[in-house]
Amino acid sequence: MQLYNKEELEHYSAALEEWKLDAYYAFCEKMENKSSKFPCIPAQLGYAKDHFRYAFIGNPAEEGASRELGMVMEAFAELDRTGQYSSLVIFFDSSSLHDASILDYERLFWRLLSDACSHDKKEWPLHLSDNPEDNSWEFAFHGEPYFVYCGTPAHENRLSRKGKYLTLALTPRWVLQEFQSSGDKSEKIKMAIRERLQKYDEVLPHPELKWYGQEDNFEWKQYFLRDDATSPSKCPFLRALNKDENSRKH
Repeated sequence: MQLYNKEELEHYSAALEEWKLDAYYAFCEKMENKSSKFPCIPAQLGYAKDHFRYAFIGNPAEEGASRELGMVMEAFAELDRTGQYSSLVIFFDSSSLHDASILDYERLFWRLLSDACSHDKKEWPLHLSDNPEDNSWEFAFHGEPYFVYCGTPAHENRLSRKGKYLTLALTPRWVLQEFQSSGDKSEKIKMAIRERLQKYDEVLPHPELKWYGQEDNFEWKQYFLRDDATSPSKCPFLRALNKDENSRKH
């Protein structure tokens, strides 16, 4: 699967489908808006320094989307580190999902992640819990743990999670660990992020937005944030269930 940096996207722009350019430039506008600054400061830095890699996948509701997602994540995991603020940003062609609600997108998001893992060629990392109800669990693919962000066209109030197209951003855990290791500097940035978030969104910060390592923090609850303050009662990630079902088939 093709992964792009900024220069490559601009170079190949004439050959890209219209929706891909539309998705990418809408994302750029969000990152570059100086009057309404995107809350996540490390994300803005990663974008500005060209540490991000970008990928495009077709209709997320079609059967092959999860396989393509797996291929994209594998390609990213095998890259050399692209910078201190490395992340993988994936745009899906969700233009046909006109009537999809936030809950529809939530179900689609978790199905994509769950199904993609059936294409993972590596075992689940031994140091990670494989139980999403354990607060040490986080998503991983091809041996790499990630924080996952999802943005959708259906979000109206939580503007930090609104995207013109269904968008996933995967940030490797090592990026976040390096950020955390800066001590007082990271604490100041965290406070600045929270202040920006309160200005950016039209609702209060979601109650599940907590910091990594807190006893009551569950990473999966932050991957997909609804427009209101609710969350699923259980993690919808089906990796464990799929694994059990596959083992029974053999």
